[in-house]
Amino acid sequence: MATTRFLSKGLNYLALAAVCLFFMFPMYWMLKGSLETAPELLSAHLLPGSISSEAFRELIGQASFRQYFFNSATVAIASTIVSTTCAVLAGYGLARFKFPGKAAMSRGVLFCYMFPSLALSIPLFNIFYSIRLGNTLFGLMLTHVTLSLPFGIWLMWQYFQTIPSAFRENAALLGAGRFRTFLEVELPLARSGLIAVAIFAFALSWEEYEFAFVLITSEASKTLPIGMTQFVTRDYVVWNMIMAAGITMAVPAFLLISFLQKYLVAGFTSGGLKG
Repeated sequence: MATTRFLSKGLNYLALAAVCLFFMFPMYWMLKGSLETAPELLSAHLLPGSISSEAFRELIGQASFRQYFFNSATVAIASTIVSTTCAVLAGYGLARFKFPGKAAMSRGVLFCYMFPSLALSIPLFNIFYSIRLGNTLFGLMLTHVTLSLPFGIWLMWQYFQTIPSAFRENAALLGAGRFRTFLEVELPLARSGLIAVAIFAFALSWEEYEFAFVLITSEASKTLPIGMTQFVTRDYVVWNMIMAAGITMAVPAFLLISFLQKYLVAGFTSGGLKG
């Protein structure tokens, strides 16, 4: 019996290791390629022949790449703040107030998330250029909010419903009004959901390509996903630069999720307890 359990556990670990290897291999290949010169990269060997930081030095030395990085960070941070704030307020309103059409509105919020970004890009292009927000970082930030806000509202709505009513009742007995109860009692209890919404909004904005491609035309306003296309031309593709840019782009999101992983998991699991 003990041998059977040991064998079963060993097979489980082996299967887990195989799955992890399968999903981590593209990241390893990108990291390897970013640390090689172009001729070594094209030789397609499993282990790097020599390690060089040439691609990263050249990448960081480009003023255009630094501008792309700054633009992406500005748009991602701004859209995260706006989206998270609106999601918290709207989710709290759906969870705590009763009004006509609440059920339909709640379902409609999540339904809005089902539309692909490409289907929305052309109408938003016409609207934003008619009000002079086209080709601006502010306009791009607003489009990113439209992508992340529906899911954020739905998650916070679900999360506020998991907070026991006893906390609100105790706060009321102590003389706290609705706003103070929300600010000092319910909002801290909803911290995991709030952080989960913020991470989702940041990751979505940081890697978004379609809206940025359609709305942004000037070189000074391009974001990282669009700026990376400069390494692909009709005549050649600078693979080591593309991979170095990909690694640089992945680092902020990776660090954010690594440090806040426990809140992300708690926010998504607790947010799904009530329908």
